[in-house]
Amino acid sequence: MRRLLPLPAILGLLLLTLAACGGDERPPRPTETPLPTATETPVPSATPSPKIPLTEAATEAALLRVVNTSAVARLTVTLDGVEIARSFRPGMYHSAPEKVRAGQYRLEALASNQENPSPLLAETVTFEADASYILVLAGDVDDLRLIIAREDLSPLPQATARLQVIQALPQTGPLTLQDAQRTIITGLDFGAQSDPVTLPEGDHPLTLLSADGTPLGEVPFYGMARYAYTVVLHAGPDTGSPAALALRSRVQDVAQMRVMHASPDLPAIDVLLDGEVLATDLPYGEASAWTTQRAGSHQLQLRPADQPEAEPFVYKQVALQADQSATLVLMDTRDRLRIVTVNEDLSPTPINAAWLVLVNAAVGASQITVSTFGGTLPDVRPIPFGQATRPLPFAAGNGGFIFETGPATAPREIGRLLERPWEVGTAYALVVTGVPDVPAIVLQTEVGIGETVLSAEGVVPLEGAPPALSGWGPGARVFALRVVHALSDSTPLDFLADDTLIFETIQAGTATTYHEFAAPPQRITIRVAGSELTLVEEEVSLPVVPEGTYLTMFVFREGNSVRLLFASDNPLQIPDGYALLRVVHAVPSRPALRVERLENAPASTVATPASGEPVGGTALQAILADQVLFGQASDPVLTPAGTALVHVIERVSLDPAGDFTFTLASRTTYDLLLLPADTPPGVRAVLVAHRE
Repeated sequence: MRRLLPLPAILGLLLLTLAACGGDERPPRPTETPLPTATETPVPSATPSPKIPLTEAATEAALLRVVNTSAVARLTVTLDGVEIARSFRPGMYHSAPEKVRAGQYRLEALASNQENPSPLLAETVTFEADASYILVLAGDVDDLRLIIAREDLSPLPQATARLQVIQALPQTGPLTLQDAQRTIITGLDFGAQSDPVTLPEGDHPLTLLSADGTPLGEVPFYGMARYAYTVVLHAGPDTGSPAALALRSRVQDVAQMRVMHASPDLPAIDVLLDGEVLATDLPYGEASAWTTQRAGSHQLQLRPADQPEAEPFVYKQVALQADQSATLVLMDTRDRLRIVTVNEDLSPTPINAAWLVLVNAAVGASQITVSTFGGTLPDVRPIPFGQATRPLPFAAGNGGFIFETGPATAPREIGRLLERPWEVGTAYALVVTGVPDVPAIVLQTEVGIGETVLSAEGVVPLEGAPPALSGWGPGARVFALRVVHALSDSTPLDFLADDTLIFETIQAGTATTYHEFAAPPQRITIRVAGSELTLVEEEVSLPVVPEGTYLTMFVFREGNSVRLLFASDNPLQIPDGYALLRVVHAVPSRPALRVERLENAPASTVATPASGEPVGGTALQAILADQVLFGQASDPVLTPAGTALVHVIERVSLDPAGDFTFTLASRTTYDLLLLPADTPPGVRAVLVAHRE
């Protein structure tokens, strides 16, 4: 196989450059490409061209480079009679573009070694403002061709490059390019420019094929992240063999941004960025839509809604960084308005978690602490007013929060968010308002699900993670479901999914193993075992995440109706000496219950994972569920293994609802079912372990 000989990178230092003058702002300047050259080719000499006044008094400009791949020994190129390239030899090109005034020109290409030559080529060309062009001269004296290529400098995802190819080989016919035996460009005729192709950053030895599939050689190509490349295929100036040169340009850096109104005494606002309207009539507690903006400085204006002539509430310069996802939160009172930039994570979430950012916008609260109904949030320190946490991975499932301020010895509750679902594939911003009777504001954005999983060690790649991080999961990257019989009577149950019998004769107070589905079921049916008597049948929309999704379905009763409750079983690493416990409230007569643990555990059975020091041997009091509402499940909490005395009380009245004693095995996950009882105090508890 013949290898194409690319021009060496050093050639760019000897090339002619376009002149520029005038214009207040310069678009991003592309630079020459360092080619991964294996074989050097002779470097033609370059003659500097004079500076040219093509941008004088220009208010709008384009970027321009010229490449000579023709067989003409020396070419001079003019725009409206002004030289932009002089004595250009074959293989020479402008390594860096310069600005030219946007508009229409007459372009002529002339042989440089003749006096008063006639143009070999004359065409009318048009350059649009803020666009970047590459002009390629190809062919020979008798058939000189101008190829006009416009670079695609639109944003690129992280770790990717963009490739487009210009075919300037006159006698080869349509060409095909392959990357690792994968065809990425096909049917590229002489004089044509391919559509852009996005490739991962890195080395891509491209194979060049003729129309009949005959290999013609290889094109060495290395794509740097966030660069757009134009590769010109041409005949080598000395050998005539196929060669290639690449020009690169930095693509536009962009950020995602939105504005959120969190000032409690400010009316609705209109949002303008650099004079462009982003949102109108934005009320307190809502956010504008996400928009893509160029990275850099912007002028943000927040003014009274529907009052374009009114004095703005805020007129401020804000800076956006490349790849940043920023929510600009307007907070504090009207006389002390401020803009706080909250960085969010809009990348795909782990398969078992959401992204969560907590924002303190509670006026008068110098700092707040945040806890769930089952305990504190790990790694979340008190949040000062006007600040936010970093994006946190938060286990999917139902959960609520309590917000407090003041000293740790005498905290004062300033709000709470009742339990709600937190879904995988979603990024949440939770803004604490501190306003009486106004719950925390929850903003959510769908971001998709990635190839990671949340474990005790944090977010880790899904590939190579243990099949079931907690030791009890079904063991594969699958969609799996188990059923817990939480009805108060002893009638056994059958479970059907999409009319297919999955589990039969499920006994009261027990749980099935996990059943792995090829796809989430769409209809769930619960019947009395061995009969056609249907207790409940529901159309369901379960998370369509076929890898690593584990769900528990609780079957319980509310009055004469049978209901279903789905809870996410997140695979978590359980430390030695601990169990994982979740509370399920299925007692209709008790609106909300609190579950505590009282015990005197032996020191030898319990060890703190971080320090390794025993925490037993003294009386412990732990909240297993601060407030679990009827028909809901609490967040799972770690609790010491061993004998546990569980104390259940009414959440509002604090009246006792029952005391129960259980033995918890180390590194085991449990569901504690609170069920109705016929005898006072009307609550009984059943402990159900997860099974392989």
